[in-house]
Amino acid sequence: MAKKIGAPGNPELAIGSVASDGSVWLNDDLISQLSVDGEYVETQREEVAMAARAKADQYRADRDAIDLEGKRVLVVDDGVATGATTRGCLRRVHNAGAAHVTLAVPVGPPEAIERLRDEADAVVCVETPAWFGAVGQFYRTFGQVSDTEAMEYLNDVTD
Repeated sequence: MAKKIGAPGNPELAIGSVASDGSVWLNDDLISQLSVDGEYVETQREEVAMAARAKADQYRADRDAIDLEGKRVLVVDDGVATGATTRGCLRRVHNAGAAHVTLAVPVGPPEAIERLRDEADAVVCVETPAWFGAVGQFYRTFGQVSDTEAMEYLNDVTD
């Protein structure tokens, strides 16, 4: 589980992300360009890390965390726009000791996919259109998946 750190005054613009274990990725160039101060970044990092931990605990329910040490791990995302939250997830998996990490996504802009190659051992992306606008434009329907629905999917896999 990872969540983005939004820019001051523009929470949808990711200046970084934090995973449930506290793994952090910061877009230093964007932080500098926007003149975001370090106190804001640190406060947001702490708040977002707590939210990511809470969401991971909620999804895990009473199950123990999966031990990734020495394992081959596949991280799947429904699509990448900037790659910020995906980077947080990939860092979390690496920090957990995964031996090999593959990222699989159906769509993402070429530059974001290329940047993610630095974070994963392998990246599989079906479409990298130069005219990328948003992930949702590549789906017939792209509604939010509720926490309840996501937990049901996870329970089906782990039962």
